[in-house]
Formats: sequence, C-alpha cells, structure tokens
Amino acid sequence: MSEPSQTTFRWLYLKRDSIKTYFKPQKKISKFLPSVNCNIALQDAGVYKLDCECGLSYIGQTKRSIKTRVKEHIAEVKHRRSGKSAVCEHVQDRPRRYIRFDGLQILAKNTDSYQG
Repeated sequence: MSEPSQTTFRWLYLKRDSIKTYFKPQKKISKFLPSVNCNIALQDAGVYKLDCECGLSYIGQTKRSIKTRVKEHIAEVKHRRSGKSAVCEHVQDRPRRYIRFDGLQILAKNTDSYQG
C-alpha cells in the first residue's frame, strides 16, 4: 500500500477543522468569448451567421445594429440566460462546444429601417 500524499494530509486537516473548500476554475468563461471588436462595419441592421464548433450554425436577423445583437448573445452565454437567446440555449445543451463569435459572417445588410 502506498503512503498517503501531501494532498491527502491537507484534505484531512481541512475536514478536521471544518474548513470548506471551493473549486475555482483557472480559466473564466470570458477567456473563451473573444471581443466583437472587428474591422467590418457592424453598425447596420441585417442578417448574420454564427458558427458553432459542433458544425451547426445560427442565422439571426436584427432591426438594430448587428454589433449590439451579437454583444447581447455574448452576455446571455456569459451569464447563462437562455430565455432570450437561442445561441445560449445551444451552448447550454451542448457542453464543451463553443460559438465562434470571432467568425461572425454578415449575410445581408439593411441600411433602411424595416417596415415589419
């Protein structure tokens, strides 16, 4: 039988003294979500496409600026609020899959306001 490791002794002391420990990940979710600062003009309304690492894509349409809507998607994913974002629901349903916000594609721009 091998001797107990230093980690085992540390755990026993923490348990004996009723000290609770919590896991803190080394990387925060913000490290996986790149900023939306890109050189293409995202100020127009239009249709955009976001790809996921799993091979699926999300195509969205907005009357506001595409940049604003994508920032909202990022905030929803970061704070795990899936009620307003299908992108966030997708990420929550498929752990360890990441939306490629840095690969945003603009499919169509509309500089006129929608008559909806």
